[in-house]
Amino acid sequence: MLQNVLGAAVAPLMSVAGEHTAIPLFAGMTLCTLLASAALLLTRQNTADPEQSDLTARHRRRIEK
Repeated sequence: MLQNVLGAAVAPLMSVAGEHTAIPLFAGMTLCTLLASAALLLTRQNTADPEQSDLTARHRRRIEK
């Protein structure tokens, strides 16, 4: 539901400069891309070490049984 509300709030801003320029659309898409990339980087887990991986721990428990 939040996604729909935000989309409805931002949609009019994408055409604020008129229909003959795409600069607001470009700026909005760039901002959303940067926010999504930041969210991905901030929320991903450090799984480079196999000992820390939750999937590896579950796999080991299955093998031990």
